Amino acid sequence: MISIRICARNQNKFQNFSQLFFNTCPSKDTKLCKNDIVRRFLHRNALNQKLKEDSGRHNTQIAEQKDKPFSELSLGQKVARTGKDASYLTVIVIGVSITGAMFYMIGRELFSRESPNGVYSTALKDCTNDVRIEAALGKPIKGYGETTRRGRRRFTSHSEYEVEGVKHIRMKFYIEGPHNKGTVHLEKVKDPNNKYQYRYMFVDLDNSNRSIIIEDNRQMLDNLLKQV
Repeated sequence: MISIRICARNQNKFQNFSQLFFNTCPSKDTKLCKNDIVRRFLHRNALNQKLKEDSGRHNTQIAEQKDKPFSELSLGQKVARTGKDASYLTVIVIGVSITGAMFYMIGRELFSRESPNGVYSTALKDCTNDVRIEAALGKPIKGYGETTRRGRRRFTSHSEYEVEGVKHIRMKFYIEGPHNKGTVHLEKVKDPNNKYQYRYMFVDLDNSNRSIIIEDNRQMLDNLLKQV
């Protein structure tokens, strides 16, 4: 019979292993079963130890390669490191490009005078600067769009379209002061210089049949575009 001392840290592992194997041992000889248990446990323990050592050596080699200067690497290691660095650089470049494109589109939408948001901001400023609107609504004057299901007023009703290759944008939004409210209707068209110009803009006042015309360039722009 094999006699062996098992250290304390492996005692629980050995007990679990021996119990599992002993219950399935084909031999009825208890001594033979116990000897076989010990041999198999030692063999498995030795394999696990070897795997740990091999893994440790592999990790050490990887760490040493990372710490090594590029000039001291072998040709294969240089190729591997260059390929890895190139892949990292490609990912970074793609990420920066996508982020830049997103910021460009957001900035264009928010700050461009030709975007729907820019058209709305310009029109609201023109309305608040008109003395007739100020007299009818009072000060301060605020503007807002359509009310959403959540009760927000951020959506500005608008449509963009083309007529004979000329871009148009129509918009409707609301303004409100201490004394009254109004609905703003406007249309802008791109002139021969590719800049948006008011074709018309007027305000329908609430609680009144009165409308205030702020811009009316329909005839002038229509004649100008016909000559192009």
